[in-house]
Amino acid sequence: MHAVVDAFAVAIGSPLFDPERHHALLKVLLKAFEAEGGSPLALLQRVLSVSTKGTASAGADVPSFAASNFDAAAAKLACPLGSTIAKLGAEHTATLWAAMLLRGRVAVYEANGDVSELLSLVRALPLLAWHRRWEASLRGLCCLSEKAEVAELEAAGSLAAGFVDAAILERPELYDVLLTRGGKGGGLDGLSLKLNGDGGASLKPPPAVAKAVAKALSSCGAGAGERELVDALAAKTAEFLEKAADVASQPQSEESDAELPEGVAAWLRKLHAAEEMGVGASA
Repeated sequence: MHAVVDAFAVAIGSPLFDPERHHALLKVLLKAFEAEGGSPLALLQRVLSVSTKGTASAGADVPSFAASNFDAAAAKLACPLGSTIAKLGAEHTATLWAAMLLRGRVAVYEANGDVSELLSLVRALPLLAWHRRWEASLRGLCCLSEKAEVAELEAAGSLAAGFVDAAILERPELYDVLLTRGGKGGGLDGLSLKLNGDGGASLKPPPAVAKAVAKALSSCGAGAGERELVDALAAKTAEFLEKAADVASQPQSEESDAELPEGVAAWLRKLHAAEEMGVGASA
C-alpha cells in the first residue's frame, strides 16, 4: 500500500440481499487489496474467481469465501421477526403489517444508539410483505445531517428506514409510522409504535382485518420460528389480496360495502391500489 494512503474502503453492489455473504466476501477483498499494494487487479481477480468458481481467497489470515456456504432465502429469515411480534403485541403488529402492505413510510428509531440492533429490526420489516421485492425501498441506517439522504427520504413514497439520531423525532414529515426501540418507559429493548398524523392513521387496518391477522399469528403458537410466522402472514396476505381484487372489480356502492365488516371494503381498495403500483414500486 502506498505510504500516503491512510485509509481505504471497498464496496459491493448487488441485487441480492444477503448481508452475511457480502460481509464474508468483503473481508477477502479488503485483505487482498491491502496485501497486493492497493492494486485494482487484486479485486478483479477475486470477483472473477467468485463468478467462475464460486470461491475466492486472500491468504491464511482471512477465511476463504465460498458462495455455497450462503443461502439467500435463509438470509431473509435471519432476523428477529418473532421477538418483534411478541414485543409489539397483536394490534401493533397488525398495524405495522398493514403499513408495509399499503406502502407507508416506516421509520425505525433505535433510542439506545445500537446500530446492530437497529439493522436487525429494520431487516425484519420486509418479512411482513414477503411476496414483494422490497430491496429498493429499504434503508438500514440514515443520517439526517446528509442533505442527499434527507432529500431521498422526502421524495420516497414508501420505505422502511433506520435511525439512531433522535432528530428523526422532530422530522414527522419524513414518516407515517414510527417504530421505536428503547427509550423512556420502554426499557432497553422494548418496542413502541406511533402513527403520525392523517397519513399514519389511514394505514391502520379496520378491527376485522386486525383481528384476522392476530388470529393467524396466534395459530402459530408461542414457540413459532420466523419461517412459520412468515408463512402464516403470507397466507393471510394472499387471502386479503384476493378479496381486494374482487372488491376493486365491482362498482362501489353503499350496499356492496355493507356486506363486509365496517371499514373493510375501503381498506381493501387501498390495498388493491398499493399492490397495483407493482412489485418493486417505491412510490
